Amino acid sequence: MAAACAATVSVPSQALHSWSVIAADTAHAPQKSPVLCLLGAPHLLHGSNRFDLPFSAPGLLLVCLGMHGDWVPRERLMTLFWPDATEADAQHHLRVTLHRARQWLHGPGLAGQLASERRRLQLAVACDVPQFRAAIGRADWAAAVALHRAPLLDGAAPKSFAAVDEWLALEREALTTAWRNAALRQAARLEAAADAAGAATLLQALLRFDLLAEDVLQALLRVAAAAGERSTALDTFERFRERAADELGLDPLPGTLTLAQTL
Repeated sequence: MAAACAATVSVPSQALHSWSVIAADTAHAPQKSPVLCLLGAPHLLHGSNRFDLPFSAPGLLLVCLGMHGDWVPRERLMTLFWPDATEADAQHHLRVTLHRARQWLHGPGLAGQLASERRRLQLAVACDVPQFRAAIGRADWAAAVALHRAPLLDGAAPKSFAAVDEWLALEREALTTAWRNAALRQAARLEAAADAAGAATLLQALLRFDLLAEDVLQALLRVAAAAGERSTALDTFERFRERAADELGLDPLPGTLTLAQTL
């Protein structure tokens, strides 16, 4: 069941918030259609209103359905949420959770968007996770970077379901890796288009997330002069060198040293 749906939501480090600077300013502009936003603090946007998702079984059910973006078999949900329960008990728990999720959706006027059939459920509301994956699939790196404002369910602490927690952790890691790759590709496009400042902004966000990403550091050092970020890039290089030595016992690669010396 875990493969059907994405993480416990332990509170991440402050560094994980760092790439919010590269998200579109309009990310939380009024929406004509409702959008379930899970990349960041989980909430629902409907018109000009924001509804924070509850950190409970009903909220997690909506997360799972939203991330899936399609019909999800009831059996999968029961296995994911209540793997040790009898079938009868799991069915009861799912019915109760479904009812409470629908009650919550009454607030934003979207109870009718939670569709249920005898064997499957669907949340007919757009969700940023499928949108992000679609942007990755069509190589729209700019859209993908704007959509991934922060890690999956950032800062949330919902009721614990071990299998759900494990699945969400794997999903968060996969989504973060996809964001990193998209941001690197978008930075390369910006560099090729002579937008050194835009490329530097993306690369700095990546390094705030993972200072030991030497390939990202090299890219920053290449564009720093044109972006007017020479001092910042050299400071970042020094912090990289110190941490690499302290934590890994490694020196910068010769190519990295050459780029830093060139600045």
